[in-house]
Amino acid sequence: MTTPQVGDAVRLWQGLVSMTWYGLVADSDTPPMNAATMEVADGEAVVTTDVLVGPQGRPGVNAPIIELVWEDRPESSTQLPTNWGPEMKNRGFWIDGLVWVWTGTSWRSALPGPAGPIGATPMLTCTAETIPMSERGPGVTDEVIQTGTSINPHVHFRLLAPQGPIGPSTNIGGAPDYDGSGGADPGKVLTVLNNGLWGPSEASLKHPHLYSVPEAAFTNRRLNANRFVLLSTRIEAQDYDWIPFVTGHFRIYGVELDRDPLTIGTEVRMTTTFGVDDPTAGVLIGRSHGNNSTWSTIVPHFSDSGNPTGACAPGNGVGMVRAGQDALININVRNDGLFGIWLFNRTGAQFSVLTIPAD
Repeated sequence: MTTPQVGDAVRLWQGLVSMTWYGLVADSDTPPMNAATMEVADGEAVVTTDVLVGPQGRPGVNAPIIELVWEDRPESSTQLPTNWGPEMKNRGFWIDGLVWVWTGTSWRSALPGPAGPIGATPMLTCTAETIPMSERGPGVTDEVIQTGTSINPHVHFRLLAPQGPIGPSTNIGGAPDYDGSGGADPGKVLTVLNNGLWGPSEASLKHPHLYSVPEAAFTNRRLNANRFVLLSTRIEAQDYDWIPFVTGHFRIYGVELDRDPLTIGTEVRMTTTFGVDDPTAGVLIGRSHGNNSTWSTIVPHFSDSGNPTGACAPGNGVGMVRAGQDALININVRNDGLFGIWLFNRTGAQFSVLTIPAD
């Protein structure tokens, strides 16, 4: 065997291989090189050489936007319309996997690209309301209000739904503005409670309450004062505003120094301030004037010489006791003259108070 010289071709190995040839992309500024590499493993050979890449070409024309027509779509390409004009350019049909596009003068087919990825499914929510009758003025129409995002859209409908027929009346106990905590017992009536709701109540009836004072509550007395308290009685608080109606009769006889020395009267005064010893304190609510029979009869009376216009009437507050207040009533023997001596006998004495609800 001779020794190989420079430039000689020397066979190093021979065999059957399956070969893949790769080209290395290079730009035009890289000098060309006559080089190649080959890798062989288990009968698989890979040859790598340089390849050239030329400069970028001119920009191409943008592909037209094709508007697909779905109405009256032909079954095959042989049934494409023949009467389309230039105004139908870039419109076409999708037939058997091809898109047939009208160029303005003729039909051309194009293979559509692959389908894109499936987009996100929006979570659509909806609400609706009926426009109240009070808002249905001129020009009011149905409204569709869209809020949210493209992924979570929300649509709210305000509709001019027609007014339906009048429904059946609800039972009182099932009404939303009814408070039955007070107990619906016989005798109670329906009224507005302190919480603003309707409900059963005894207070709403405002029953007048009658209080009487028996003769045993009186004490036989003999006095020579111009005025003294014959009786003090306390009327408990009512659950409504009220005005007293007083009446009673007593036997008082004696002598007083005035134009009518044999008649002795009484006055009835009421106060809601307790602990006051002055028998003249409070509002005048009753009066009696004695007669020759020595019996004195009390009737309602609200005026005197110091207040000749005093009178009670609905809404004027004269003689009224507020709800929740006790009332103290004093019956005073009154001498309208200068001096007198009296004798009081409790036999047959009686006094009554009727609580009249005030408006």
